[in-house]
Amino acid sequence: MLREGKTWRLIADHLGSIRLVIDAETGQIGQRIDYDAWGRITHDSQPGFQPFGFAGGLYDPDTQLTRFGARDYDAETGRWTAKDPILFDGGDSNLYGYVLQDPVNWIDPDGLEAELSRNAMFAQIKRELGIPNNVIPETVKVQFYDGNKNNLYRIFKDPGAKIPLMSREYIYKCNGKIMKIQEHSIGHMFKDSNGRMILQESGHFNVTDEDGRRYPGAKAHYYFKSKLNPMNYYRNSRSLGMIVPRGGPE
Repeated sequence: MLREGKTWRLIADHLGSIRLVIDAETGQIGQRIDYDAWGRITHDSQPGFQPFGFAGGLYDPDTQLTRFGARDYDAETGRWTAKDPILFDGGDSNLYGYVLQDPVNWIDPDGLEAELSRNAMFAQIKRELGIPNNVIPETVKVQFYDGNKNNLYRIFKDPGAKIPLMSREYIYKCNGKIMKIQEHSIGHMFKDSNGRMILQESGHFNVTDEDGRRYPGAKAHYYFKSKLNPMNYYRNSRSLGMIVPRGGPE
């Protein structure tokens, strides 16, 4: 973020809530924001310094509401100010309810449907596949970069179209077996013939064995809402204006 001739870095938590704004050159803290579980601001060292707030929404200091695309969220009540425009297709019987009453693990960046955050999905994978909470990875690898830390690409069907492969790999050893949890937070994107960025898959995890085959009992993909993935914002007021969703969760 550029402000007053300086470049500032916005530091967010696992939900996308802005917690710190730091001078990129000096490390000086320009703003610190604390929230309770439902997004009420309990401390703000510099109100109005930047526009983003709880879960990455656009915060209005006058109304104290946070805009997430289709709706405004009221952290004081923990509810939306309007009913879900897709009604019960959003997955909640309460049309004003926020993220199934679990704001610590779920986010809803477009105001339409709650989705698990990255951390919550990672925890769910561990539970489903029998990895105890106290077990940490044997190894964590950052994958798919060349010697100059440039992204490596897989060539897609169309000549010149490339899908960036950006991933971390968490390697666990449980019950004598190797399990690899591969993280693709940005998903896979490429450019079409008009130069538009096309999202082929949203942020997700894959779980494989040591030979790269799907781990027994694992799903093909574990999709989650990622603050790094532009698909999560294509319908809201922070739209980049060039993201076209392609495909989707299985």
